[in-house]
Amino acid sequence: MTSRDSISHLVNCATGKAAQPGLNQAEVKDLKFICPHLVLLDVFNNLVSPIVKKQLKNGSNNKDLSKLRDLLLPKLLSGELDVSELELGHVSH
Repeated sequence: MTSRDSISHLVNCATGKAAQPGLNQAEVKDLKFICPHLVLLDVFNNLVSPIVKKQLKNGSNNKDLSKLRDLLLPKLLSGELDVSELELGHVSH
C-alpha cells in the first residue's frame, strides 16, 4: 500500500469521474488500513514479487499460445497445414 502505484491507484479511484459499482469517492477518501512495519513489507515483497512476476509471465505466455492456437487450428482443420510427417516425440499428460 505504500508503493507509488498503489497510492496512485487509490488517488485515481477517489478523484476519477468513472463510476464503480459499490465504490464512491467518499468511501475511498475515508479508507483506513493498517500499514505493517516497513521491514515486514520488504520481507513480504521479496517473497511475493517472484511469484507475481511468474504469474504475469504465465499470463503473457497464455495469451501468446492462445493467439498461436487460433491462428493454426483453422489451418490444421482445413488441411492447409499438413503435420502428418512431423515427429512430435512422446507427449506426457
